[in-house]
Amino acid sequence: MRTSTSSIWHRSGVSEAMFLLAFLSGCSSPTPPDTIAATVVNEPEVSNRHSLDGAAETGMIAEATQKTERESKNKPQPPLHVEEVVQRIDLRKFPFMEGNARASATIDHYGFSAPVSEKFSIDGVMSYLDKLLLDANCVRGTDPSLEMQDVTGAMRLYWHGDLMITASCGISRGSTGPDINSGIHVEGNFDLRVLPTPPNAASIASKPNSLRLKSSSEILELRKFYSAALRELGWLEFRDYLPGVDVPVESQLPHQSFLKNGVFINFFHYTPKKDPSNKSEVETNVRTGILGYEPMLPNDARSVKIRQSSPVAMAYETELTPYEVRSFYDNAYLALGYRCDKNATAKEDQDFASTYSHPKKVSLRIEAKRLGKSSIVVANEIK
Repeated sequence: MRTSTSSIWHRSGVSEAMFLLAFLSGCSSPTPPDTIAATVVNEPEVSNRHSLDGAAETGMIAEATQKTERESKNKPQPPLHVEEVVQRIDLRKFPFMEGNARASATIDHYGFSAPVSEKFSIDGVMSYLDKLLLDANCVRGTDPSLEMQDVTGAMRLYWHGDLMITASCGISRGSTGPDINSGIHVEGNFDLRVLPTPPNAASIASKPNSLRLKSSSEILELRKFYSAALRELGWLEFRDYLPGVDVPVESQLPHQSFLKNGVFINFFHYTPKKDPSNKSEVETNVRTGILGYEPMLPNDARSVKIRQSSPVAMAYETELTPYEVRSFYDNAYLALGYRCDKNATAKEDQDFASTYSHPKKVSLRIEAKRLGKSSIVVANEIK
């Protein structure tokens, strides 16, 4: 998430591929104090005692260093901003296989479909995706347990530095016969395994971009835990933005979403269908990915709602006046080369509405209406 210099991106269509990374581990064990002491057994008593003390101190320093390194490896790293991701790899520039039936590419997703044939086979499509990624300076993962391939499809993991990228294809039933559907997804660089774990929760499955937990806590307790834990880590909680649709609270309760630096984390809490009467056990599916859209938020934005399908829209509440909202977006977007229309008001006591357009980026219609002591801001993508 950004203020005037950070961004929230929106993703439509999210990969749930099962891939992942393993943290680099390792740090040699410090030499045990008794081993060091054994090298000075023939020295005078005082010298020997000094050596023992020094050895103990050396061991303590080494142990502290090792602990610091472990904590550093396990500390949640800030996710990459989407503009940083695009500088590394831009899926919109990837060519499609000739002869495909349908194809599309966005910042976070690339894919095409075609009727199954000798050319459009699982091996043929995966070889094509592999070449695209290797030509883009990606490196294929080395852990075979994190890949799969059978007669129905295949999945592979690639790396661009610490950026996770998954490639996959699968066969589905088409209107005139089986189709093969392919995809490349940019997953981001945030490893879900470093997230805090709720009390009374155990991991069922653990991947860098997907988790599955089982807990004896109720859904509301889990929501409160993640709200507090991720807020402390700098993530912003939001809900799906569905203009004109009243979603019942019981339908919203299982879903919980957070944003930071263009990366989202989604939680889905539910009672396993195999035993719906078991109210004491809740399972949580967690997944992450990057978003494909960049509206900006002021620091105090709250009650944030975002529609994650195109056209993207968002709404939030802020203490800023409509005039201050306009100033915020003027400073943010005009500095990025956007143009602002002339319909915006310039008075603090009036509502604000304006369109920010850019020749190469998504245009936005932004409105702010004062209600009591707060302003309600709505931003809509304009195609």
